Amino acid sequence: MARRKPQGKTKVDPEKTIKPWEEYLHKEQTKEQKNARRQYRAPLHVSKTLPQLKRTRLSRLVRNVVIVLAILLTIGGSAAYFLTPFSRVREISVTGTTIAADQAVIDQSGIRSGAGLFHVFLHRQDYTRHLLKQMPLLKKVAIKRTGINDIVLQVKEYPVVGYAVKAGIYHPILSTGTVVSGGQSKPVGNYPVYADFTKAAHLQAAVKVYASLAAHVQTDISEIHDIGDKDNPNRVMLYLNDGNKVIADLDSLKQKMVYYPAMKAQLKGPGIVDLEVGAYAVPNSTAKDTKKP
Repeated sequence: MARRKPQGKTKVDPEKTIKPWEEYLHKEQTKEQKNARRQYRAPLHVSKTLPQLKRTRLSRLVRNVVIVLAILLTIGGSAAYFLTPFSRVREISVTGTTIAADQAVIDQSGIRSGAGLFHVFLHRQDYTRHLLKQMPLLKKVAIKRTGINDIVLQVKEYPVVGYAVKAGIYHPILSTGTVVSGGQSKPVGNYPVYADFTKAAHLQAAVKVYASLAAHVQTDISEIHDIGDKDNPNRVMLYLNDGNKVIADLDSLKQKMVYYPAMKAQLKGPGIVDLEVGAYAVPNSTAKDTKKP
């Protein structure tokens, strides 16, 4: 029986075995070095940090001092201002008036010379509301400052459409139909005079009709008288600047005034043009005018 020959042992290369281990160790060392560099911080030297800390503290101190000084100066300046005459109203003026008297606007405003400017402008809405309530003639009021301590009252009036005569005093009538309580001894401007109107509603109706007329017709009318009766309470008589009179109904006055030039041409002198029902003209000598305004 033949015997087997023993197999030979495999040889191992030491370099191949050690090399992977060395590579592993090298990688681990590299990681440790990187981690050490990341975690490492150079200690700050006192000689470098102390000046920087001083500068920071100094800048904060300066900033706080500036803030405190600014507050104190503001308070002190404000207190000094309120003690000076510049904080008080020196003069009061009015602009925008055509009918209302400037002094009346100043008196009714409640603002007086010597009043505190700060108080006036703090309560300016109260002053304007009070003035508008006291003077219905005024539509808008604005309180402005001019110069250092002067006040100007900028007003806008309601349009005046005529005057109502009461006991010889001419009271302005506004476009709203309101009759101003204050008046003057004679009218101002080219506005008609409303006479003999005893009812406020009737006067307002006449004012509304007058406002609807053409501008050239309005300027031709000097007086409007109420001559209404039971048969026609809307009957009025117009006195024109050319010397003629026009009898008309308020409801149809605007439409029928277009016939006036033709009716006027029929007259050789002053007369009456009746537009109440039809349209005809008669001289004053033959007119039967039983109602003398």
